[in-house]
Amino acid sequence: SFAYEALQSGKDIGLLLPCNIIVYTENEKTFVSAIDPERAMSIVENPELKKIAKKVGIKLKKVINTIALNIMKGGKTND
Repeated sequence: SFAYEALQSGKDIGLLLPCNIIVYTENEKTFVSAIDPERAMSIVENPELKKIAKKVGIKLKKVINTIALNIMKGGKTND
């Protein structure tokens, strides 16, 4: 629904949407990363889009924190 909201403010915004989270293991360490939506959308002068980017950023942080917590507890990254 966030993507839909963003697209309503401008169709070309779809080119900038940060919709991916990357999880990978390297040298026995697990990495979780995602683009910061507020930073990514800051290049567009659109107040509505900035509000949406903030909401998405909060949700992404929660997801990344949940993944990190699961990893620290010995969980698998591919669950």
